[in-house]
Amino acid sequence: MEEQLLSPSIDSLLNTSTHMRQFALSASLLQRGAWLMSLAIVSSSFLAWPHYPSFIFYIVQTILFITMIIIFVLGWRRLSHWHCVFSLGNNGAGTLVLTGNSEPNKFRLTKKPFISPLLCLLYLQLQTGEKQLLLVWRDMLDDTAYRNLCRLLLSH
Repeated sequence: MEEQLLSPSIDSLLNTSTHMRQFALSASLLQRGAWLMSLAIVSSSFLAWPHYPSFIFYIVQTILFITMIIIFVLGWRRLSHWHCVFSLGNNGAGTLVLTGNSEPNKFRLTKKPFISPLLCLLYLQLQTGEKQLLLVWRDMLDDTAYRNLCRLLLSH
C-alpha cells in the first residue's frame, strides 16, 4: 500500500496532465547506421577465430556466420517497417502505440532520461509493469519536434 502512495498510478498521472504532446517516430538514418555498425562489430569477431584445419570447425563457423547474416537482414527488414506514436505529458506519463499494435499502452517515465544532441533514451514502465527502453534518434523527428521533446523531458 505504501508503494501505491509513493508512486501514483499511470491513469491518475494522465488525468492530471495539463499538456500532452504527440510524437510520431519512424525508422531513421542514424538508427540504421547504428544497426550497420553493430553488424560490422559482430562480423569482425569472426576474424578473431583461430584457424583450424578441421572441416567440421569450418562448417560450424560458416553456419554461424550465415545465421548471423540472416538475423541481421531480418532485423533490417523489421527496422524498415518500424514506427511508433507516443504522447507525453508534462508530468512524465503518456501513451505509446508501437508497430502492429493498435491498442495504446499507458506508460510513465521511470528514470531520468538521457538526452544528447543525437539521441534521447527514455526509460518507460508500461501499465502492465513491463519496463521498456525507447531510443529516439534526432532524425526520427523534425528539428522543432526533437527540441520540444528534449525540453519536455528536461522539465520532468
